[in-house]
Amino acid sequence: MQVLQELDLMGGMAQCLTSRENILYCVDVLRENVDRAMAILAESVLIPKLTMEELEESQNVLSIIPTELPSEMISRDAVQRAAYLNSPLSNHHYCPVDKIEHLKPSLVQNFRANFLYGSNCVLAGAGIDHETFHNLAAKYFSALPGKGLSAERYKRPPSKYTGGAIKEERVLKEPFVRLALAFEMGGWHDSTIVVACVLQQLMGGGSSFSAGGPGKGMYSRLYRQVLNRYHWVESAECFLNVHDDSGIFGIDGSCSPQSIPDIFGVFLEQLIKLAKEPVEDIELSRAKNMLKSNLLMQLESRLVLCEDIAKQFLTYNKRDSSAEIILKIDRVTQEDIVRFARRILSTPPSVGCAGEDVSYLPEYIHLANYTKKITAFLR
Repeated sequence: MQVLQELDLMGGMAQCLTSRENILYCVDVLRENVDRAMAILAESVLIPKLTMEELEESQNVLSIIPTELPSEMISRDAVQRAAYLNSPLSNHHYCPVDKIEHLKPSLVQNFRANFLYGSNCVLAGAGIDHETFHNLAAKYFSALPGKGLSAERYKRPPSKYTGGAIKEERVLKEPFVRLALAFEMGGWHDSTIVVACVLQQLMGGGSSFSAGGPGKGMYSRLYRQVLNRYHWVESAECFLNVHDDSGIFGIDGSCSPQSIPDIFGVFLEQLIKLAKEPVEDIELSRAKNMLKSNLLMQLESRLVLCEDIAKQFLTYNKRDSSAEIILKIDRVTQEDIVRFARRILSTPPSVGCAGEDVSYLPEYIHLANYTKKITAFLR
C-alpha cells in the first residue's frame, strides 16, 4: 500500500499481470520521476518483505476472485484445462479456493528463488532513451542473480495436448450455460500464429445484444452466421490461448442448458466451413485491416508498448517492429486459413462447460466421435 501511495503522489501507477507462463511487473510515471520509480520497482521485485499481513490480504482477494470472474473466463479456463489434461498448462489460471490457505511467505520466497533470475527475466522500457534506461538498470537491478537456485530442476516440462471435456457446475452471473469448443494450434514459435490472429478477427462475435453497428464487430462471421441466425444463442465469440509450445483456437458462447448439444454442433459447423470453403476477399481484407488497426491503436499506450517489448524479447529474444508485423498480416492468404482450419480440426476437440446445469453436455467420447465422423472428409 505504501508503494502504491508513493507512486500515486508521483502521478504514476503500478500493475502486476500473470499468465500461465510469465509474470509482468510494470510502473508508469512521468519521465522526471523515472529514477525513483525504478528504485521502487527494483525494491518490490528483488527484496519484497512479504509480511503475513500482506499475504492475508492477498488471500482474501484470492478468495473473492472466483465469484467475481466474468462467465467467459470460467468457460475458457475450463476448456484450457481440458485441452492439456494432467500437465502444467492444465493448472487453473487463478488459485483454487482450497489451495489459498496453503500460501505462506516461505512458499512465495522459494518460488522467487527458483524462478526470478537474470537469464529468466527481461527489463523493458518505453518513453525513455536507451542510455538513461541502461544506466538505471545497472544501478538498481545489478543484484538480480544470474541463475535460480534450482534452474535445471525447475525447467518447464512440456505440456502435451490431449483434448477432453471439463464440466464446472456453478452459478454464473447470467442465467445461461457457457460452452467453449477448441482445437490445438501452434504456439508462439509456430509459423501460423499470424494466420490464427487474422482468423480470430474474421470470426469475431460477441453478445446477442449490441447497441453498436459495424464498429462493434457486427459484420463478423459469428454475428452474421450464428447470432443473427439462431435466436437461442445468447453469445458467440472466437478466442485463442497461445503458449510457448502450443495453443488452442476455438469458439465460446452461451445458451440455455437444453441447447448445449446444439450450440456444440453450431460452433463445429463454423470451423468446418473454414476448412471447406475459402473465405471471401472482402472478409479477409476487413479482418486484416481491423487487426492492423487494433495493433497500432494498442501500441499507442506506453503500458502496452512496454509489455509488448518485454514479452517479445522473452519469447523470441528479439522484437519485430509494427511494420514487420503488418507485413506478416498482409501476407496471409485464403489458402493459409483453409490449411489452418484443416490442421486444427485434425486434433481431438477440447470442451469446457460451465453453469448451474451442465447435465445436458454429452459424454466426451460421444463429442469426440461425432467430431471425428463429420471431419473425416477433410483428411
